[in-house]
Amino acid sequence: MEQKPIDLEKAVRDMANLLRQYGYRNSFTITMPKSGQPKFTGKLNDCLNRYLAATIKRELSSSQGFELETWAPYSRNILCRFHMDFDKQEGFKVHKMEVINLKDKLTHEFRLRSNREMPGAQTLEGMFPKPKSWDFLKKGKRRP
Repeated sequence: MEQKPIDLEKAVRDMANLLRQYGYRNSFTITMPKSGQPKFTGKLNDCLNRYLAATIKRELSSSQGFELETWAPYSRNILCRFHMDFDKQEGFKVHKMEVINLKDKLTHEFRLRSNREMPGAQTLEGMFPKPKSWDFLKKGKRRP
């Protein structure tokens, strides 16, 4: 029994609603490595629709995948990068998520089996240790 292809508008709506439920509401950027396509930046629904239009227009293979980037809601030092692809039967699928602290150059990586396993946006800042008020003493610096 052959499955019917998923409705493209519904796939975009479902993925956008899922990311909003998890707290990702900022501006988004989609990049398609190895395809020569320009980046798409803007609101999530617009980016996903432009990706699908480029995929259909150029007949890119959906197995190639793409990267969706956004910032943490309360910190411009934390970048979230979702490695995704689009399947004609299942819709958008997140395979891997990277959370990068640009200030300290620390990275956390999550390999996901389901889209529902991604961490919420409110938990991202707690993944990176905050400097203690006495850390300057450990480094040999003394107060005047």
